[in-house]
Amino acid sequence: MSPDQLLTVRNLHLQLAGRQVLQDINFKLPSGQLIALLGPNGAGKTSLLRCMAGLLSPERGEIHIGENRLSDMPADTRARALSYLEQDADCHWPMSVEDVVALGRLPHRLSGWTLNDDCRLQIDRALKDAGLLSLRHRSVDGLSGGERRRVMLARSLATNAGILFADEPVSGLDLAHQLRMMELLLNKASEGMTIILVLHDLALAARYCHRLIMLEHGSIVADGSAAEVLTANRLAKTYGIEAHIDQIMGLPVILPVSAHSLS
Repeated sequence: MSPDQLLTVRNLHLQLAGRQVLQDINFKLPSGQLIALLGPNGAGKTSLLRCMAGLLSPERGEIHIGENRLSDMPADTRARALSYLEQDADCHWPMSVEDVVALGRLPHRLSGWTLNDDCRLQIDRALKDAGLLSLRHRSVDGLSGGERRRVMLARSLATNAGILFADEPVSGLDLAHQLRMMELLLNKASEGMTIILVLHDLALAARYCHRLIMLEHGSIVADGSAAEVLTANRLAKTYGIEAHIDQIMGLPVILPVSAHSLS
């Protein structure tokens, strides 16, 4: 795959239940970047993520991974190329942490449930990256909510796909684990992975993400660096908030002042 055209979205339009959810979405995402999808509730962030993961079929437009059109890729090839961590993903069976993470290797197994050496290596690496080595034999139903979220992230990482989509991966985590997860994802991007997140925390997006794509009413209204996207004027237009924007070490720091009326 060309490193500067790993994921391409062209003229994407999506309708759900007769409502236009996405319209005229265009961008190219290179490898080795951590990208945040921003916007208020109902802006189309999750729908866009699900389209790029092949879970929703747009009415118009194309998504390409390298030179391959996503809709033409066989299911097993697609499963090895990208991984998707849905919002509030969880495991509802009394499985061990290690067995749940091993599910991320399913696209690579050539003989049923047999794990080869590479699968075991990727599972161990995912457990280590997510800080779960000491919990590998614990049952997931005995873990805290934050620990289970790290298990589900580790399952996605175990796939070792070139692209990771994650819908609000830090939701429900305490501050320390939010920072650790963002640092982990940034490290994965530095290794060449393309990671696209839905985030509501603008401060985390500004601190960790290479690029921010802001949506409003299903359209892209801003695309660029944190300094370019997180402006007082843009926050007022898109989020309906008045905010002071200060700069610390070159990054925007958002100080909300007031919110516009919802009526």
